[in-house]
Amino acid sequence: ALGRADGLALVVTGVGYTVFAYRGAKAGAAPAVTEEFQEAILQSRLPARDAALIAGGIVALVVGAESLVGGAITVAGALGVDQAVIALTVIAIGTSLPELATSVVAARKEQADVAFGNVIGSNTLNILAVLGVSALIHPFAVEGIRPLDLGMLVGTAVLVLLLMARG
Repeated sequence: ALGRADGLALVVTGVGYTVFAYRGAKAGAAPAVTEEFQEAILQSRLPARDAALIAGGIVALVVGAESLVGGAITVAGALGVDQAVIALTVIAIGTSLPELATSVVAARKEQADVAFGNVIGSNTLNILAVLGVSALIHPFAVEGIRPLDLGMLVGTAVLVLLLMARG
């Protein structure tokens, strides 16, 4: 079972990872990039509008997530498909589309480090923060990894390694 203590450990690790990544990026950042970032923050003339957009985005995210999960469960039931299959396909695609869009834009701009960092950071925080917060809210049983899940994990890792080896 993944209890509240486990969830807290995951969340603390996620925060630590974020701080570590931030400090590493800040230490390696070029002064021009840092200056441009600071200027962009100072030029934000509508903080109330920005806060409203963030709040609206959070509400839309919650409503969209509820709709996605509810729809996936309905589809799984209607098709007689195991919910794990739906989770590995529909839910995975739906939750990965923002990262995919960011990575595609970064790749088109020939910023492979942004694309790679986006994928690694997103997956790391999904495991640590999302799983951790979920366990904090409601502890749940962990059944272990199934052969299908393990096969997908290993297959994807091998594919990524092959692609990285090509440069």
